[in-house]
This record gives sequence, C-alpha cells and structure tokens, in this order.
Amino acid sequence: MKTLAFILAVLALVACSPEIVPAITDTVPTVSPVPTAQVLAVPAVPTVVPAKVLAIVGDVYIRNEPDGSVIGNLRRGDVVMGECVGNWCKIEGGYIWRGCTDDNPDRKRCEAR
Repeated sequence: MKTLAFILAVLALVACSPEIVPAITDTVPTVSPVPTAQVLAVPAVPTVVPAKVLAIVGDVYIRNEPDGSVIGNLRRGDVVMGECVGNWCKIEGGYIWRGCTDDNPDRKRCEAR
C-alpha cells in the first residue's frame, strides 16, 4: 500500500511540475501555410444559337410573328439566315414556316402558311 501511495505522489508531482511538462506551444510543430488555388475566369458561353443558312425549298410567306400577318414572301431557291425552333424559323424581318426550308427534321409539308 505504501508503494501505491508513493507512486501516486510521484505522478502528482510530475503532472503539476512546470519544469518537467513542456509548454503546449513547444510541442506544436510549425506548419507553413498551404498555397491557395488561383481561380481562373471562364468566359461565358453564349446562350443564343447562331443563325444558319436556310435554303427555301418552296414558296413561303414571311409573317410578322408565328401564325401572324403576312408581310412578304420568299421563293423556292432563295437563301436566308435564320434560326428554327419548333414549326417556325426566325429570319431577319419576320418568321417563315419551317416546312419550306431545308432545316426540316420532322419532314413537315411546305404549305401556304
């Protein structure tokens, strides 16, 4: 029992003695700062699909809006710049029926529209 009391007394002395226990700052290794990654600017991707060349395969009216009033016409063999979405193609000055262009994936008929 005396041995146990002696060991506890020594442990208490060692634990509380500032000369024996090093300071916490002495044991923490210094770490060099980690370099941060440089963020590069990415150019914005345009959301507008550029116009493409459309060959007119049949006479077609130019309208002020899809299914709108007739404001002109194009003849078979004419070539225009435009963008097709759905049944209609937006060209400079109005809209034309997609079925009367060579951009006709759904094989729509070229009718007087």
